[in-house]
Amino acid sequence: MKKNNLLTAFSLVFILVQINLNAQQNVGIGILTPTSRLDIRGDAASSQTILNAQTTYTGATNVIAVNGLSTPQSGYGIGGSFTGGSYGAQGFVTSTSSNTGIGLFGSSTGTGGNRIGVWGNSSGGTANYGIYGSVSGGAGNYAVYGSNTNTAGYAGYFNGRGYFEEELRANKNLIVDLNAGIGTLTPTTKLNIIGGADASLTTNGFIQLGSTTSWNLLLDDNEILARNNGAGNDLFIQNDGGNVLMCSSELGGVGIGITAGSFLANGYIFSVDGKIIAEEMRIQNSANWPDYVFENKYALMPLDELKESIESNKHLPNIPSATEIENDGLLVGDMQKKMMEKIEELTLYILNLNDANKKLQEEVDGLKAKVEAKAGE
Repeated sequence: MKKNNLLTAFSLVFILVQINLNAQQNVGIGILTPTSRLDIRGDAASSQTILNAQTTYTGATNVIAVNGLSTPQSGYGIGGSFTGGSYGAQGFVTSTSSNTGIGLFGSSTGTGGNRIGVWGNSSGGTANYGIYGSVSGGAGNYAVYGSNTNTAGYAGYFNGRGYFEEELRANKNLIVDLNAGIGTLTPTTKLNIIGGADASLTTNGFIQLGSTTSWNLLLDDNEILARNNGAGNDLFIQNDGGNVLMCSSELGGVGIGITAGSFLANGYIFSVDGKIIAEEMRIQNSANWPDYVFENKYALMPLDELKESIESNKHLPNIPSATEIENDGLLVGDMQKKMMEKIEELTLYILNLNDANKKLQEEVDGLKAKVEAKAGE
């Protein structure tokens, strides 16, 4: 029995010496014809771990259970190619010390070629994860952690779609080179939002600026609403200066008190359903102002004809009737011109009557003088 044990020991030493002497040859464990530098095969029915690297050192020095090194630029420090099982590679840490525990750590340095700290690639089944990280606990725990100090590089890189089941948080700038979509996989502009609620005092629209319990501004797909803690609020546009231009190409219209575009007055840019008050209003009328009434060639209607027209039509000539005003409304600029025309015509009538009155007065004074002279004889 002792002889057999001794022979076994000498055989093992011989094998180890042969492995050391033939470092360029393949070594197999569980296989007679290894196909790689270290080829380990396990029993197909076994549930044991094929390769286990473990350290129990608890000092402050960084301890590495498995260390992989590749000097070619296109190589991998540790590369795993897996065709079975649930996980391509799994890192698990149960450290309770104050030191940082990292389940899987990748580091890449150098200046040439593409440097990748950790690389994952998965395809096939329903749920595929190139790299998967899971963490629980308080602050300072990261399922996947990437660090980069070179502004030209990236701490993490996704060539394809990335998915986050919970919130995505950025402590610094969030930069999107192309389009960003919310509620759509095919955004058509820099920020494309599809889906949301109607903007109202109780719903929050598509976009909300500000706190719900304070001043906030809502936008949906066709409305802008200002609120203050659930109540309506003032909406300011260009409050600190600058012009507000609407329908500047004279296409479309602006309505106040109008509930739908179909209710806008046809042919008008600005429509108001309600009362208007202003400190001052200027009407810039491009038509001729009625100073033409004072031209010598202006034909002033005789008073007898004016009287007859009023009796027949119940309104002044060239002035809309009450029915027309009720049906068509009042054109302020045009009506001001017509009223000025009538005022100037009235002025002419008064001047003509004054001239006629002077002549009558002269005739009366002449007759009075003759009567007084005859009475004095």
